[in-house]
Amino acid sequence: MSATPFNSCDKERSAPDREDEVLKTALATYRRELPDSHPRTAEALTALGEVLTDQGQAPEADSLLQEALAIREAKLDSTDFRIAETREALGLAVAMQGQRVRAESLITSACLAFEANRWAAHRAKECRLRLTSLRRPPSRPTGSSR
Repeated sequence: MSATPFNSCDKERSAPDREDEVLKTALATYRRELPDSHPRTAEALTALGEVLTDQGQAPEADSLLQEALAIREAKLDSTDFRIAETREALGLAVAMQGQRVRAESLITSACLAFEANRWAAHRAKECRLRLTSLRRPPSRPTGSSR
């Protein structure tokens, strides 16, 4: 008889799945209980999009993040840092899909917005690092010929 029903590997492996499921449940609840295009729905869409991007599911994340961005742009003040937050997340998702020009545009816009908002200025440095990383040419596989 095992003294521990779950080992640490099981916990680590299932944690992202649980986060994904919790966010999907929250999103379903917001869609059911709140008016269309509510900012809380955009919050859940953005969080779920970030998790899906981290899990390598960029196409699914892309559509959720586009919806979140449309809500935030329609409902929030144009200087609200949450718009930049969603643009940056969307930029990362499209970068994973190989859309470097679109990604750079979204992330540049996010960086400028973070820099302009004193409440979110601390996010600008991290955003700039992402942008710099995106601008580097893709590395070539080892042993590739010229």
